[in-house]
Amino acid sequence: MVLSRRFFTWLFVVVWVCSMGYIGCDSPGDASSPPKDDEATATSSNESPESLERDDTGAATSSESNEPRLTTSETLPDRPKRIVSLAPNITETLFALGLGDRAVGVTKFCNYPEEVDSIPSVGSFTNPDFEAILAREPDLVIGPIAGGDPSTVEKLEKAGVAHAFLRIETIDDVLWGIDKIGAWTGATERADKLTGSIENEMQSVAEQYEGQQAERVLMIYGHDPLVGAGSGTFGHQLLDRLGATNVLADLDSQHPRLDLEKVLELDPTHILDTTMSPNAPSPTDFWSQHDTITAVERDRVAHVTNDAVLRPGPRLPEAMRVLGEALYGNGDSKSDNATSGSGEGFPR
Repeated sequence: MVLSRRFFTWLFVVVWVCSMGYIGCDSPGDASSPPKDDEATATSSNESPESLERDDTGAATSSESNEPRLTTSETLPDRPKRIVSLAPNITETLFALGLGDRAVGVTKFCNYPEEVDSIPSVGSFTNPDFEAILAREPDLVIGPIAGGDPSTVEKLEKAGVAHAFLRIETIDDVLWGIDKIGAWTGATERADKLTGSIENEMQSVAEQYEGQQAERVLMIYGHDPLVGAGSGTFGHQLLDRLGATNVLADLDSQHPRLDLEKVLELDPTHILDTTMSPNAPSPTDFWSQHDTITAVERDRVAHVTNDAVLRPGPRLPEAMRVLGEALYGNGDSKSDNATSGSGEGFPR
């Protein structure tokens, strides 16, 4: 069950990255396979956080394309009681706000907290089952702009279902998204407390590792294709707050597709591998074939299996702690969330 839940989280990330058009992806585990429904490609912008502006509604927009970062139906219910979530981080936000009892539909990728297992699935975020959504009789559907099925909004409009779609990719987006969802659900005060708590906890984690430095860190999302966390991603931002230097920071893409020659050129001193595909070789086996990479030579390849590091959502402090433990340790040589082939963190 644990492997299945982790795999679906990893698969969600691969699908999300592919669907946003950052890279050309094939189906997970088989680079030669044609895309399946959940891997269908949708285009979107590829701007960095610095190119975003906020409009007078609080929605983020691209300063270059003026692309909306938030879209809602003409009217929204004051206090929705039946909410369908079309993304895992949105589902987590509802529960973090104490609104889990209002979630009546989630995607098959939603797996946290455990209570979501009992909530009916409405398909995936790239290919939602519209009939299943309507069957849940929602008074509000909340979903992602990036990577989502563009026809979903049109269908909801025609069906007269209230909806709100937003893009959440960075740390600031997470906090903004929590505020928005809190406002839409009548939980503004809870949202204020939650964002304040997240910021305080992240600051506390940063202080815990103050003075620590990791020279060249490569954070990997998948092996086939080999995809990493570039600048403009919340993964990059977490590394930065931990005093780590992301070797992919200077590349143009937020989620660059790499070849091994490029990795050899970058020569990371630390590799954080979040791959969870049951059909792929373990990170230890995969990277041991390339022992000229400094991180491999020094036994600094960590398999990070906590799905908080894969989702821009309310578990940001947990994600930051997990990455900090993987890079620097936590006073204990072992970590439940970050392991190398021996079951321990990096040698200290």
